[in-house]
Amino acid sequence: MNNAPTDTTHLVSPFNRQESKVRVLLIEDDVSYAGLVGILLRANLEQECELVNAYHLADGLAQLAKRDDFDVVLLDLTLPDSEGLTTLNQVLRAFPEQTVVVLTGFDDPSQGIKAVQAGAQDYLVKNEFEPTELSRVIRFSMERRRVLLRLEEAQRIAKIGNWEVRPYSNYFYASKEVYRMLGIPSDTTYDYTDLLLPDNPFHLLTSQLIHREEEAVSNSGERFEVILADSSMSYLTLNSRCLKTPEGEMYCVGTIQDVSEAVATEALQHAQELSDQAARTREQVMANVSHELRTPMNAIMGMSNLLKLTPSIVNKRSMWIIYRKPPVSYWESSTICCRHRHFNTVN
Repeated sequence: MNNAPTDTTHLVSPFNRQESKVRVLLIEDDVSYAGLVGILLRANLEQECELVNAYHLADGLAQLAKRDDFDVVLLDLTLPDSEGLTTLNQVLRAFPEQTVVVLTGFDDPSQGIKAVQAGAQDYLVKNEFEPTELSRVIRFSMERRRVLLRLEEAQRIAKIGNWEVRPYSNYFYASKEVYRMLGIPSDTTYDYTDLLLPDNPFHLLTSQLIHREEEAVSNSGERFEVILADSSMSYLTLNSRCLKTPEGEMYCVGTIQDVSEAVATEALQHAQELSDQAARTREQVMANVSHELRTPMNAIMGMSNLLKLTPSIVNKRSMWIIYRKPPVSYWESSTICCRHRHFNTVN
């Protein structure tokens, strides 16, 4: 292994030069192999590349922190200051949106597959690829990145985000929309061990990782409330699916959707229904009261008209009165009563 300072090389293809350059960060501690990658990139006749070399993981992370315009990172998993999937995890934790293509040794190609499962866009086995294959992997990785950006935009509009947890590799990923819904800065990074802490905002996802014998265990539509940093309340719906790798390792994928607007709409609809029901009850009560007031008034007016229109009744001293007795309460029915009354029409 040779160590050297970080350097930048412009690799210009002599034919079909395009206006935009592909900015490549190569994190590789072997200077001779880094030179070989530069030759392979120069052999690409379709695209001009700008290659930046870093020979330690710390140097590569510093380059990524200094510049945010790298299109792709070619990452060797075996570096002087880091080794294995830990190298990839450190890059993805610090820069979760970065496109990473892993370079793995020919004696362990399975490491590349594990790297893709852990979040890399693709992998290449060292000394086993041609310039065309290197160009294709870079181009396809960049295109997948553009697709992911469009997916992020769609998630923002739909207010839904996706997440993935792989305990066996200490890997955790959540899209930017998930961070937004939970009120967490998008540059905050976590791994699986962080999720196990009760005060971690993603701790609720660990409940989905119940060790079960069955595969493809799903949990759909679980709703929960979240109090954000500004003390506002957010309502989220969790959907998840626990799966197993071919090696039998458990992992979980799922979505979180912000349903706060739907909950607010439901609350308004319920309040409107209660208001309508109260209005109908009030109208019914008023109708009953009006009816009960009209009934005795009709009897009084009828008796008055009888005295007015029947002069012969002046000489009478008594009469039978038939009337309806109104109910005492809403649930009782009225009764017909007959009573004998004495009166003096003179006074």
